[in-house]
Amino acid sequence: MEVAILRFFANIRNPYLDYFFGFFTLLGEEFIVAGIILVLFLLWNKNIGERILLTLLTATTFTTGLKGIGRLRPYAANVVPSGNIDVADLGATSSFPSGHATCISSICIGGTLPFYQKKVFPILASCGGILILLVSLSRLYFGVHYPTDILAGLAIGTISSLLWSVIYNKIYQQRLYIFLAIALCTIPCLFIPKLQINDNIFKMSALMLAVSGYLFFEKYIVPLHDCTKWLHRVYRVFILIAIAGILYLPLHFLPANNIVAFIQIFILAGGTLIAATTLFHLFKI
Repeated sequence: MEVAILRFFANIRNPYLDYFFGFFTLLGEEFIVAGIILVLFLLWNKNIGERILLTLLTATTFTTGLKGIGRLRPYAANVVPSGNIDVADLGATSSFPSGHATCISSICIGGTLPFYQKKVFPILASCGGILILLVSLSRLYFGVHYPTDILAGLAIGTISSLLWSVIYNKIYQQRLYIFLAIALCTIPCLFIPKLQINDNIFKMSALMLAVSGYLFFEKYIVPLHDCTKWLHRVYRVFILIAIAGILYLPLHFLPANNIVAFIQIFILAGGTLIAATTLFHLFKI
């Protein structure tokens, strides 16, 4: 059945569908989406942004750990040829589970649950469902995942969304300590050979630890206030870009390896967030 589904999508490939599904597969890139959510957190609503971010990072980190199972991607197993997509950095043995399905389901479900008692809930749920479907189909279309990879990713994203919904509704004051515990659990994973095939587990661990440290900084040292003025949001964007650029330039010249990838993400994410929040507070923007 799985092979038949993949071959169906391989048979309908054409330049128009390449662009269509290429757009939706881009929406499922974990680090791109995490960046967008951080912008939501910093520029709009701190509470909603934080909740979606923790849901996403928890789900994505768990999926990254499961990549150690080592299932060959469909194109690598010669089930179907890869579509018009760059597969050089995907990792041929990283098929199960789908990171894109995990990412988009955790965002759409995790971002919708806080509104379940409000009138916008049906609209958000419908839009989220369509987005989940299209991103998931895009991975089948390009031949980089089996349907079971997609289903596993959707399950992880859904479970993470429900878990954080319970935490926020029942034990809100302990949420940062729970996230810190999850982040610390990623450290032993860095020493598992099967997970060292690429630098993804190192990047996710660094991002988890950096965000966890920042959230404690924001809660106990320099609070972040929601931004309500558009001009102030513009100022915040310029500050974020400037800080990230200053930190990125020297880090870019470090040698490429897993440890360096960890250091780069940790300093870039944590340093940018802490410095930006401090400046927002000092300049009252």
